[in-house]
Amino acid sequence: LLACDLTPKTMYQLSTSLEQSLGLGFEASGLTRVSLNGSGDLLYVVSDDPRPEHLLLIQPDGHQQYVRLPFSIDAESISFNPLDSTLLILDEGSFANNRPARLLTLALDHQGQVILDGGVARVLRIQEIPFGLPLSSNGYEAIVLDTVASKLYVGEQDSGRIQVFSYQN
Repeated sequence: LLACDLTPKTMYQLSTSLEQSLGLGFEASGLTRVSLNGSGDLLYVVSDDPRPEHLLLIQPDGHQQYVRLPFSIDAESISFNPLDSTLLILDEGSFANNRPARLLTLALDHQGQVILDGGVARVLRIQEIPFGLPLSSNGYEAIVLDTVASKLYVGEQDSGRIQVFSYQN
């Protein structure tokens, strides 16, 4: 048996500072934070269920605002790129249906808000993500962007595999 010190320590104590209800049926598949340099943080949440939308913005005061995307996706993960102030949303794809995953890049303004064109999010780029090898019937579930090493880590659904992609520009 290993002895553990179960005395609460400040570093390990968690307390709720804000509880946010996203509404019945909104599955929080992924979330990311956009820092506003001293005036709080924005929280972006993606859902693979389009009711009412795939992307939700939560303001520092808790106010919620849904952001419409120009098309339906299976949004599974989201990441913020601080180098160019963009959001990256993972559309998981389906290996079994030969539908590759895609990475959508959304433009943010200087206040961290998604830029809209005609009421829908401005998509700067859509990048297909290659299928995992060996080929499985899974899709992709999670992403992490490493801007220092120029790497994108993509986690597969169910297989336990993580694909690492290098990128430029």
